[in-house]
Amino acid sequence: MIIKYSKAEILIESCLQTLSVGANLFMLVLGPATSVWLSWFVFFHTRVWWLVPLYFVWYIYDFESPKYGSHMSVRFRRLRLFKYLVSYFPISIRKTAELNPSENYLIANHPHGIISVGAFANFLTDANSFSKLFPGIRSYLCTLDLNFFWPIRREYLQLLGKNGFASVKSTVDGLSSATCSGAVSRSKESVGYLISRPGGGNAVVIVVGGAEEALESEPGAHRIILRERKGFVKVAIKYGVALVPSYNFGEVDVFRQVSNRKGSKLRSVQVKFCSSFVSAVGNILTFTTPLFYGRGAFGFRFGFLPFQQPICTVVGCPIEVERNENPTSEEVNRLHDRYVSELVKLFESHKRSFGIPDEVNLEIL
Repeated sequence: MIIKYSKAEILIESCLQTLSVGANLFMLVLGPATSVWLSWFVFFHTRVWWLVPLYFVWYIYDFESPKYGSHMSVRFRRLRLFKYLVSYFPISIRKTAELNPSENYLIANHPHGIISVGAFANFLTDANSFSKLFPGIRSYLCTLDLNFFWPIRREYLQLLGKNGFASVKSTVDGLSSATCSGAVSRSKESVGYLISRPGGGNAVVIVVGGAEEALESEPGAHRIILRERKGFVKVAIKYGVALVPSYNFGEVDVFRQVSNRKGSKLRSVQVKFCSSFVSAVGNILTFTTPLFYGRGAFGFRFGFLPFQQPICTVVGCPIEVERNENPTSEEVNRLHDRYVSELVKLFESHKRSFGIPDEVNLEIL
């Protein structure tokens, strides 16, 4: 039976999808500044000023929780809000192999794109039923501890189950930016804590290219930063957990970026600015400054909403890893080469179904 929708119903659905995307972008991008202003306003200009110091007592008490699983709410991750989010693009997830719920996994995700929309939707929410697709598996998406410094956004991410990491110096190289589960710290300690839990069922998801890869994002391009990213491979060997490649087809198509090819003045300024900032703050955090844009809301052509292009996260087959707490460089390089080979195979075997021409290959930087 074919269900027909009225123009009004289609318009309402479209508006709800747009509002959902806008709300999530607002929380992730403008949340920090808003939380500071809101805390100041409530404390100095309302009768419920006492909520601010009460919250900060909780903030201090709960400061370390993002490193070990947060306060994930299954109900929150299944909110209709996130269903509208995935319908907007739309976003989907494709499974190519089973994951054993008695084992732990390290899922490497590519590419980062501008803000990792695919990883957010498929691993941090349950909008696409990750928990049913991989029964018994809890996914944790890694991100910077900096994301948990800000009030309100901190609680938002924790309800999703997102976790952070201490500092760049103590992080696993190649881990950035969650099951029915969540996200975790990118620190070696946090990742190790999750993938070494007895009983299995944990899948830590890492966006390997990180913020640096955002500068490479442009529609139709398939360039990922991976050649020298070997920290995640070393961790997999140390804990003896299987590596799982995954690729977000369409991730680079949802935003445009002012042309910043390598060697251009803009790229030089972006790299120099970020390097200077990292040096100034003592290498506490890393970030990049892509000059991106998207579509406007409700008929406007220009804006910062992502373009409505489909994204599909394809999760590959696990690569079994033999445990060695002190892996040699040769072992790390050998597994890294194998991982790259499996990722390329995954890309090549699925690219046709996403309209990618045969002559287009995955470029590894």
